[in-house]
Amino acid sequence: MSEDLNITVGKELITPILEQKISAAIVRELGSVQEVVADAVGRVLNMKVDSQGKEDTYGYHNSQSLIQYHCKNLLRQAAENALAEFVASNEKRIRAEVKKQFQKHLDKVSAQLVLGLVDKAKQSYRFDFKVEVREPKED
Repeated sequence: MSEDLNITVGKELITPILEQKISAAIVRELGSVQEVVADAVGRVLNMKVDSQGKEDTYGYHNSQSLIQYHCKNLLRQAAENALAEFVASNEKRIRAEVKKQFQKHLDKVSAQLVLGLVDKAKQSYRFDFKVEVREPKED
């Protein structure tokens, strides 16, 4: 006589055990979690990208690693911010120096302007020229 023994175990009891066993097997095969994370992060950061930070499908334009791309952009942005800060804090001095330099070269600029207008008048079939004189604005 054969006696059959049937035991019914609920899905909610078996599922977590199976998930744990599968996860343990995957980690055991791949190595430790730290090694997997380190490998994944290393691959992403060292991935070659183009000048836009995107991986070119042909690989021809992929000339820098992703980490180099981001470091270069962050350094460029920091330099731009520092320069903008410097210019903002020294705006009056810069304006004064620009005016000074412009006055120094005013004769040359005027001569170039006149020569350019004369040259254009010689070359053009129809030449329009308008002169407008305004009062200078006070700073």
